[in-house]
Amino acid sequence: MSTRWPQIILTLVCFLIGLVIAAQWRTRTRIVRSPVMLSSVEQAVMMSNLVESNGRLRNEISELEKQLRAFQQDERQGTLQKLVDELTRLKIVNGLVETSGPGIELKFAGEIMTYDVQDIINELRNAGAEAIALNEQRLVIMSVIGEQGRRITVDGVTVTSPYVFQAIGDADTLQKACARKGGVIELLKSSYPNLEVSIRNRRDIVLPIFRRPYRFTHATIVK
Repeated sequence: MSTRWPQIILTLVCFLIGLVIAAQWRTRTRIVRSPVMLSSVEQAVMMSNLVESNGRLRNEISELEKQLRAFQQDERQGTLQKLVDELTRLKIVNGLVETSGPGIELKFAGEIMTYDVQDIINELRNAGAEAIALNEQRLVIMSVIGEQGRRITVDGVTVTSPYVFQAIGDADTLQKACARKGGVIELLKSSYPNLEVSIRNRRDIVLPIFRRPYRFTHATIVK
């Protein structure tokens, strides 16, 4: 809802209040200045018309004030909902909550290298994946793909074959991006002939939370 509507209604309320005051002042001035010209009956009729006119204007003001309060309430609710939506989005992006949705499951059975894992993650993100996990380890922007000996680690946790990537997003887009000619699956198959790869669409994937706590040593909020 446009934020201009409350301003318009408030302007109308002020305008109508001004009309009431102006009408009362003009009528009162005319009565005071013309005591001889107006009979008591004419003065009574004029006052009756003034009261009736003021009554209509007060009703209109009351109605506009109700609309103004309704718009202000809607605006507050809209702002609150935007804050809730943004908080939910940030929680999902940072892996602070379990996340569910449609997507794909990509499985690699065989030995691959750390940089291959990073290539797969990048391919999924570039294809629009909104949340990713590898062997039940949630991957976020701060995740570290490393190695311990010949074993791959995700945020310090060792993961072994088969490497199962789960990605939430548009399943068709994700699958086409990974399986396209010259894509990550074709490149890995050419590099590792014995590597077994499977990919399938999933209607409902549930990804765990990011288990590693966030710690900020140098970054602070700009005041």
